[in-house]
Amino acid sequence: MPATYPFYGTGYTSFRVCSNGWLSFGSDPGTSLATNVSIPAAAKPNYAGYPFWDDLSIFQSDSCGIYYRNYGTAPNCSTVVMWKHAQVKGSQDPVQNQVSFEAVLFQDGHVQLRYRDLWLT
Repeated sequence: MPATYPFYGTGYTSFRVCSNGWLSFGSDPGTSLATNVSIPAAAKPNYAGYPFWDDLSIFQSDSCGIYYRNYGTAPNCSTVVMWKHAQVKGSQDPVQNQVSFEAVLFQDGHVQLRYRDLWLT
């Protein structure tokens, strides 16, 4: 990240992204859990944001994948993490059951979630 990101009272300079629609801060979350559980919970993943937590498949191609990009300079910078055309596992129609969404992490600590292409049937 281009600057320290405050998350519940702790500053982080890096994050990990999971294909299953969530991201975590700090050390390795030790899981890629796809099953939704109630949060907060003692179980991992912790120190995380969950924009679209589900059992998703990501196929690296020109039309789908997970991407991130940093914008701006301190004190007004942000990081965008985008899940593009993620397929919901177990769906009958892989084209229709895709989701595209992103999490924008702003240096001041707020998060903006954006959703597009929610073709769930």
